[in-house]
Amino acid sequence: MKYQPLVLIGEAEKCFDEQYTLPSIETDFKFLIIEEPNELPKLLLMLLDKPFRLHAQALNQYMDDKGISNIIVRGGGYIRFYEDGSIGAFGTSFAFKSAVPEQLESCISVIWPSADVNTDDLEHLPDHDFKYYHRSYSIDKIAEEAKKE
Repeated sequence: MKYQPLVLIGEAEKCFDEQYTLPSIETDFKFLIIEEPNELPKLLLMLLDKPFRLHAQALNQYMDDKGISNIIVRGGGYIRFYEDGSIGAFGTSFAFKSAVPEQLESCISVIWPSADVNTDDLEHLPDHDFKYYHRSYSIDKIAEEAKKE
């Protein structure tokens, strides 16, 4: 099976063509960096609140759809696609913490190699919180996180 570096879920599926052309209007998405067993990391994108209010809700749907029981989450946050073709990343995921900027930049460069990417506004965890990176989650744990308000 061919490696798919980008996963679009929910209403985000309507925002890109088959070549993942960058949106022509300023658009914000939530993102997670995920890794399935024996696969390279990929970027999971969802539109804000459409239909997923939480990162975990989108991940829960993805895992249900694919029949995956465990997944590694490498953090998340928000991505903004600007009209000029640049990409900015900011914030963090409440459940899965912030992505490591270099990992996010690496994922984005595979999908959009010519895009100018700014990760300066990602919330960075203190060194002692690096335990959150590369954490494996079961579908039960993801479903539990998805129910949180």
